[in-house]
Amino acid sequence: MTPSASKKLDISLLNKTLFRLALPRLVLRSVVVLICVILWIMVAQWILAFGAKQDYCFLSNVIQLT
Repeated sequence: MTPSASKKLDISLLNKTLFRLALPRLVLRSVVVLICVILWIMVAQWILAFGAKQDYCFLSNVIQLT
């Protein structure tokens, strides 16, 4: 095996090992981001639903007064 080939093999093994070591943390981060996105969407829907239920007729009176 040539020195460059063994160097490539070492780099490959190190990359695989580091990836395996980092995988649980990457999965945890992905799950947390996914949960945050889902919560963000739910809160946005709740806010929009609340706004849709409001009666905005009083605004026409305010506009006429100005």
